[in-house]
Parts: sequence; C-alpha cells; structure tokens
Amino acid sequence: MRLLNRPFRRSYSTAFSCIQKRQLPSIKATAFQYTHPLGTQWVHVHSENLNNVFNVSFLTDPADSTGVPHILEHTTLCGSKNYPIRDPFFKMTNRSMATFMNALTGDDMTMYPFSSQNKKDYFNLMDVYLDSVFNPLLNRLDFFQEGWRLEHENVNDPSSPIIFKGVVYNEMKGALADINSLYYTRHQQYLYPGTTYSFVSGGDPPNITDLNHKDLVAFHGKHYHPSNARIVTYGNFDLQEQMMRVEDKIKHFKPLNQLHLKDVERWDKPRKVVLDGPLDTMMDSEKQSRIAVSYLTNPDADTFESVTLKVISDLLLDGAASPMYKALIESKLGSDFGPTTGFNPYALTTSMSFGLQGVETSNLLTAEERILECLEQTVKNGFPKERIQSVFHQIELGLKHKTTKYGMNLTWSIVRNLIHGADPLDAIDSEKHLSLLSQKIKQPGFLESKIKQYFLENNHRLTFVMNPSPTYTNDLVLEEKQRLASKVSKLTPESKAEIYENGIELARLQETKEDLSCLPCLPLSDVSRIPQWHDTHQTNEGVPVHWRETDTNDVSYTYMKFDVTHLPLDMKLHLPLFCRALTSLGTESQSLAAFDEEIRMFTGGISVHCYSTANPTSTSDSQSYIIVSSNSLTKNIPDMYRLLHDCLHSTNWTAYKELWTCLVGEATDFSNSITGEGHLYAMKASAAGLSPNARDTELFSGMRQVEFLKTLTEREDDMSHVAQTLKDISKSVLTQLVDFLVVCEKSQQSKHHQHIQTLIKSFDIQPRTNQISETFSPVVGPVNYAMDLGVNFTAKTFMGVPYSHPDSGPLRVLSSVLTNHYLHRELREKGGAYGGGSRYSGLDGVFHFMTYRDPLGFQRTFDTFESCIDNIDQLMKSIDEKAMEQAKLDILKGLDSPINAGREGLTQYQTGISYDMLQRNRESIFDCTVDDLVRVAGLYLKGPNNQCVIGEKVN
Repeated sequence: MRLLNRPFRRSYSTAFSCIQKRQLPSIKATAFQYTHPLGTQWVHVHSENLNNVFNVSFLTDPADSTGVPHILEHTTLCGSKNYPIRDPFFKMTNRSMATFMNALTGDDMTMYPFSSQNKKDYFNLMDVYLDSVFNPLLNRLDFFQEGWRLEHENVNDPSSPIIFKGVVYNEMKGALADINSLYYTRHQQYLYPGTTYSFVSGGDPPNITDLNHKDLVAFHGKHYHPSNARIVTYGNFDLQEQMMRVEDKIKHFKPLNQLHLKDVERWDKPRKVVLDGPLDTMMDSEKQSRIAVSYLTNPDADTFESVTLKVISDLLLDGAASPMYKALIESKLGSDFGPTTGFNPYALTTSMSFGLQGVETSNLLTAEERILECLEQTVKNGFPKERIQSVFHQIELGLKHKTTKYGMNLTWSIVRNLIHGADPLDAIDSEKHLSLLSQKIKQPGFLESKIKQYFLENNHRLTFVMNPSPTYTNDLVLEEKQRLASKVSKLTPESKAEIYENGIELARLQETKEDLSCLPCLPLSDVSRIPQWHDTHQTNEGVPVHWRETDTNDVSYTYMKFDVTHLPLDMKLHLPLFCRALTSLGTESQSLAAFDEEIRMFTGGISVHCYSTANPTSTSDSQSYIIVSSNSLTKNIPDMYRLLHDCLHSTNWTAYKELWTCLVGEATDFSNSITGEGHLYAMKASAAGLSPNARDTELFSGMRQVEFLKTLTEREDDMSHVAQTLKDISKSVLTQLVDFLVVCEKSQQSKHHQHIQTLIKSFDIQPRTNQISETFSPVVGPVNYAMDLGVNFTAKTFMGVPYSHPDSGPLRVLSSVLTNHYLHRELREKGGAYGGGSRYSGLDGVFHFMTYRDPLGFQRTFDTFESCIDNIDQLMKSIDEKAMEQAKLDILKGLDSPINAGREGLTQYQTGISYDMLQRNRESIFDCTVDDLVRVAGLYLKGPNNQCVIGEKVN
C-alpha cells in the first residue's frame, strides 16, 4: 500500500504520526504504522486478544565477533536511571504476571519483547524496559559480570590461578559446543562475507575476550537511540497512553542519522568451504559429516518473492513425498536434513539452503550432486498438482490455528520487516500475497522459472562441509589456555592488583542487599484465587469421549489416549521409536510418500507421543500413556478419522528401509538436543531413581533413551527384530484405548460422533485390569554422562509430595524463593552459569536444583546447592511478606499462562487432575507462609537425593 503524505491522525500529546492503516480481516485486526520526528518507527496491531505485546527493538550491526550486541543486551538490563539496582529485569520476573519476558540478540537486531494480560502489569514492564534501553547505567562491573573478565579462581585468594569468567562467555562456549548451532553460525559467516552477518553477533569465545567496556558504551550510544528504534505493539490496551510513555522517555534525545545494513556483494562463481567440527560420541563416528548447498536469494523487502520462496522450500523439502527427502533421506545418504535447511528470511538478503547431516565423508560429493540433480529434475518435471494443493492446505490451516503466541510472533516478523526495509503492513498481510501466488502458479512454468532463477542460474552458491574431528574439542581447550596464558603474561603487577581488586569489588556488590522499592510490583490481590479451568462434558461411545467447546476458528482437534503402563521396561524403551514409526513407514496399501502426502492434504499432521504421569494422589503410583492426535478443518473431519484409522491399524511393519531411516532420524534428534536441553536431561537422570514416574520419564525422553537409540543404530542388519518388537507393542497398545478428547466448536460436534464411533469399533478393546508398572525400587547415587561440551549441565533432585498434598504449593513457592534470593546470585552472578536455580514439579512431585551451561568445575556447583540447603533457616529470616507475594506471583504466572485453543482441557485429560485438586493446590500457594517454607524444606530437602553431571567426567 502507498504511504500517505497526509497523516490520518496526530495525537495532541505525542509527535507520532500515523502514515498507514490497514484492515486485516483474516486475523480480526487493524494495523497502523506511525513515525516520529526523531526517526522512531512504530507499528500497532489492534486486536481484541487479551494477551498484549510490547516490543522495542534496534538495528544492531556488529563489525566483529566480540559479541558486543549480545553483551550489551545483558548489561542493558543490569540497572537504569530510574531503576539503579542490579538486574531489574530478572527481579521483575517475580513482580509480574507477564506471559512472556525476554531480550534477544539476532544477527542484525536486538529486541526487548514482553507480553501480559494485565494492564497495570503491562505498563509496569513497559516503563522498566524503556528505561533500561534508553537510560541504562552500563556499569563497568556489570560488564565484567555479564560479558567477560579475568579473575582469580578463588576471588579471595590472589595466589589462585587467574581464569576467564563471564555469563555470556560461558553461554557462547555452550552455544557453539552445539554442533547444529556451530554449523549454522559458520555457514552464515561464509555465505555473507563482508557484512555484519559474517560476524558472530552472540560472540565467539576467542573474540569475546577482546571486547572492552568503552567499546560497549560506544555501541550503545550509536545503536540504542530513538532514531534507530522500532516499536511494535499488539492487543487492545490504550495506544495513546503507550505513546505518551514512550514520548516521555525519548523527548530529550536529538535526531541521529538512521543506520542501514550493508548488503553482500554477489559472487561471480560458486564457492566451497570445508571445516572441522566436534565429534558426537553418542552417534556413529563414521557418519557425522554435514553438507549444505546454499544460495543467496531475494531482498527480504520483496515480500512476494519471500512468500514464493517459502512455498518453494515447502514443496522441495516438506514430508516424505518431497523431492529432496527422496533424494537425500530415503536414499540413506544421510540421517536427516541439516540445520541450515530451508528458506531463511532473517537477513537483509534472504537465502535458501539444502543440507544433510549424518553423512559418510566418502558420500559428500554424491550428496552435493544429488542436491543439484534434484533441482534440475524439478525444473524439468515440475511439481504434481496434489503436492501444491497439500502445501497450500498446510498454509491455510496454519493461518487458522489460534495460538497464544500469535501476537508475539507477529511482532517479531514486523520488527524484521522494519529492519530490512519492507513495508511492515504489506509484509503481514499474508492472504494478499498467497492469493497472488496461487494465481501465478497457474501459469505454466512459474515455479520452475523461480527455481532456475534463484538456484540453477545463481552463482552465489556455497557448498559448506563440516567434518568431525576427534581433536576439535581439545583444540578449543588448548586455544583457550594459550589465549589466557598470553593475556596473563602481559599483566603488570599493577594490573594484577587491579584484577584482584575488581574481583573483590564485584563479589562485594553481588553480596550487597539492595533496596528494591523503586521497582513496580503487581499486587497479589490483582490475581484471582480461582484457577484457569476449561470445562468439558462427557459422552460414552464405547469408551468415554470428553468434549471441549470453544472458538477454534473452524479447526477441530482430536486426541486418543492408550494405556501402556503394563508394558515391560524393554518395550517402554522402544515406545518413542514406535510413536515415530506409526507415521514414518507408510501403510499396507500406501507407500510412506503417498500416505504422508494424504496426511498433509487433509490434516495438520498426525502426532504420536508417549509420556508418564504420576498419580495426583500418590507419587508411588504412575501411569504411562500414548497420545495420538490430529487436527483438521471442518470439511476434512471424515478424512482425518480415516487417516487415524490407517495410521493405527495398517502400519507397514515390514518397511525395514523406512524403519532404519526413522530410527536414525530419532537418534539424531535426541543426540542433537542435549547441548540445548542438557539441564532437562540432567534433571530427568537425577530424578529417575526416586519414583516410578521419574523412571519412565527418563526411559521415554532422557539419557537412557539416547543411549538405547545409539545401540539400535549399531544394529542396521537387525531391523526385522526391531520391527517385530514394534509390531508386538502395536498389538498390545491397540487393545488399551482409554478415551478421547475432542476440542471444537459446538456446531462441529455432530460431524465427529459417527466417525469416532466407527473408529472405536475398529479396536479390540480389552478390560483395563492390573495396569501396574514393573516393580520399582528406589536407587540413590550420582549419575555422570561425560561429554566434551565445554560446559556442564547439573542437577540435584529430592522427592517431594503428590500433586494433591497440601505441601505441594509451599514447595513450589520455596523453589522460587531459593532461586531469586540465593541461587541466581551464587550460580549466575558469581559462578558464571548462564542459568541456574531450583524448580519444583507439582505434577511429578520432585524438587530440582539445576544449572544450565555452567562453567566446568561441578563440585563448586554442588557445594552451592548444599550451602543453599544448609542455610535455608537463615535465609528465611530475610523473607518478608513482600518477598512471599513476589514468589507466589512467580509461580502463579506460570499457572495462568494462556493456552492455545486446541489444547484447552488437555492438562486434565492427560493427568487426571480434577478442578477441586487444582483449586486446593492454588489455595496452598496463596496461603503458604515463611514458616511453611521452613517446614517443607526440613521435611523434603534433607532426605535421599540423586545428582547428575552432564559434561565433564566425574571420578
């Protein structure tokens, strides 16, 4: 839409002028674009959605890999003019009912988004965020704490070794220990030479230690200015009030020249880069090479071309019927697509990548040739009409899903469009572009011409290879030692004394008790004592069917639950693979490609997963289930149930080739997730010996599962035996259908009844008797998974109480108090861990202490956990009524987070928690006292416990 020369409206109280307005009926919203004389750009999307979003962002274009935008993101939130305290951002997490709070550093932008359903809370957070970005203190000691510093290993002992410390420094060591993150990062650096994208915005550890405080402050002055600010808001809170608050923060600034991103110079011939990377000890060492063939494509500001390329990406890559899947995965050249695969719009000029992981080094050239051949064949043969229809169906269904994060995700897209120079309203008006594209596709050869233009005739092509090196991790350790030795060797006696004094000063600052009265806090009285609950009603169609009536925007969601509690442990270990295999092998009458394409044509997919849940009234009793779910538009309900029937009754268990591909993909996914979710793996492993529920959770999704899948991948010639086990599981599981949950609009229910009855009759349902898991005997002791990660993930776990127990609520509140008043300071501020604290899982009945991307030296961490427990009585003397209210807010905001329409009623369906249980648990949170915290700590944190370290080897 053309920008108007004359504003629609100008507020009497602000200088923001509206230059564009657009109705967006597909999302029931109206969008406005505003500008300010200082250069600030603002897009507001007015919607009656109660989850309001605020996002202030800045173009940040680093000229090196010191991580200056990332470290600035951290230090910006460490105190400001109106909130001159340490880390007001973190301290607001328990003074708010925010549904989302974060700060994020991208490749060319830094954003500060939050969302809340409470107006008072929203404006509290808005003031803290605005003051943080426009008036930060940027103290030198905060830079040392959050970025990097030289400090004595024992801060109080000047004779102890000097080492590197810092939150971001350790975060990025952990991030780049993740092979997927490392590959993606290096790939981008080589695809965009000479631009900001050729640097690591988060920081590369060898370069982070070159950054100084002065450069950080200068970067803020240049980039965090209203002339470089983009603000995006979403929801129904008063826009004029928001503008007035922003105006108050920026009115004293003078205009600066707006910053612009440098585009990459196009290549005149393709390039190839080969690098070394880490060896994954959890996977086959002979099949760990990665390759991608990538292309620089269109300017991101050209929205129609971006939409077109995203559809081409889906056509080429999505599902077992896609050309690239057949060429690369089905052919067994690799285990799965690589981390760069797909269309990437997150740079000034977009890119498309076709990548493969799990490749034998000898097959790398073949993989590259297959990718190019696949593109050539697609141009020659085109896409089947049915494939185009299935891709557009997935897009249509995706636009209709009512998700709670829709507004947040929308603001992120708008910020990107503003940064890259696109018309932000045009960019979010997706139906306009999809409608035009659907017309263009009818022209013979349209899609094929785009593939020729952007791929086959494009010289800006990068072939990027990363091979596993057994010395890679040791080489990193050696580099860090040499870099540290070099810096220490140059220290004068005066600078050594300064390092010691800085360490003492920082430690003193971290221990200083602050007056936090300047921070706003939502009163606990503003939070309802009535829990969020979604009523269902029940019919009996042979098994119970639970119905949740809600506005689903013409989408129906169906869930089926099967009891697997009775299965022996060996079969339970096979369940995650069984779940994936149900939709990965095809059926007795259809190939995998044909079956997968039908699923995509008529549904939003079929999902199968297994889980364990403790009995809400007893931690010694648990149940394990498989949930099979799908969703569809109303017109496709009959086909959805037909496909569910085929998925469950007609799986082709003799498709050994597809089963091997499925197994390797499952093993790869689990292994790749460890470096990003290591704290979750550590918590599961440390809890596994304490209860039957925790044991089965570890079997399904913990390190036991990772190890089990690795052993299966060593038995490629034994797929018939694995297939028979899965087939036996199927026979057993299908007799144990428990019930259904259907989430839909009332008018849709009649369309479900007949098909549910037909599906139920297809099962030989047996009485659910003696559904008891194998005998459980508690096991207490340390667990260690030694892996070359450069950081640790640790956990220490105690047994708590069932969900319905009166102490469940106080244990939750205790976890918040310990995190906010002790563990955050000791583990993150002092210890340098990127994350750490305590958590109580009310559903599982376990209390965790944990760290995430923690510097090596696990004993220090466990000493901190022990010190926390030993000093609880003393700590509680400092906890007043305000601190208790804040801890309760911290817990309640998680319980009151909005959920997607399609998941309403799902929690009670999966866990068996009743409304009365939920209400009593909530009341126990509201009513607990400091004395209760002391009491439950004494009862539950002094007994048997387990601990786990994932990372360094524990002798």
